[in-house]
Amino acid sequence: MKRVRGTLADARSAIDDLRSKSEEIGFLKERITSLMDHFQESTGMGGFLDYRLHQVLDVRTAENCYYIIGECITNAAKHAEAETISVSIWDDDKGRLHLTVKDNGKGFDVEKSKKKRGHYGLLGIEERVRAMKGQFNIKSTKSKGTQIEIT
Repeated sequence: MKRVRGTLADARSAIDDLRSKSEEIGFLKERITSLMDHFQESTGMGGFLDYRLHQVLDVRTAENCYYIIGECITNAAKHAEAETISVSIWDDDKGRLHLTVKDNGKGFDVEKSKKKRGHYGLLGIEERVRAMKGQFNIKSTKSKGTQIEIT
């Protein structure tokens, strides 16, 4: 029953995410900060946000970044047994967007995870990155946790 309740809560959260209003995405820093605050309150884990974005993102890109960060945070809380998670988002002098999410959890086998049925978090992130015509890199080691880098 505990797993069923957790799965139901995840499904409701996903539906709420799909229903979010696009105009709310304009406040990306505030939304990420709120997401991180909620994460820290609900898990007790430490969270750090480094926001150095100077450009105003289009709605679709901002929405994708927000949901990618949310998925990474959820994964860290559910699977990583991490104590801290850090999120960095910035743009370089060529206008490229960079997003890094890193946790200090137990890590996992990336290739094995991609083949697991019923696990769509990383696939969803990859699809969002592809929609933004970006690049996606994930590193995970048992002693250093997981780092997702998106450009």
